[in-house]
Amino acid sequence: EAAKEGEAQALTDAVEMTNAELTQMHEAVQKSQMYSQSQRSLVLSNLHMMGRNLLRLASLNDTAAMQKLHEALRIRLTILDDNVEGFVSSSDVERREKYKAV
Repeated sequence: EAAKEGEAQALTDAVEMTNAELTQMHEAVQKSQMYSQSQRSLVLSNLHMMGRNLLRLASLNDTAAMQKLHEALRIRLTILDDNVEGFVSSSDVERREKYKAV
C-alpha cells in the first residue's frame, strides 16, 4: 500500500514539474518572433493538449490507456521538436515515422 502511494506521489510530482515546463514553453512561444500567428496557434494548441494528456495520465490506472497517452505525448514532443527546428505538420511527422520503419 505504501509503495503504491509512493508511486502515485512520484507521478504527481513529475506531472507538476512537467506542467511547469509546459508553462515555460508556452510563455516562450508567446514571446517568440520565429512563428507566424497561425504557426504560433498550432504550437500553443499542441502544448495545451500535452498538458491535458499529462493530467489524464496522472489519473489513469489502466495500462493500455496509459500506453496510448504515452504514445500521444511522444508524437506531440516530436512535433514540438520539429516546430523548433523548422515548422512541419503532423502529416510530415507521420510520413517520416512511416519511412523510418522501412
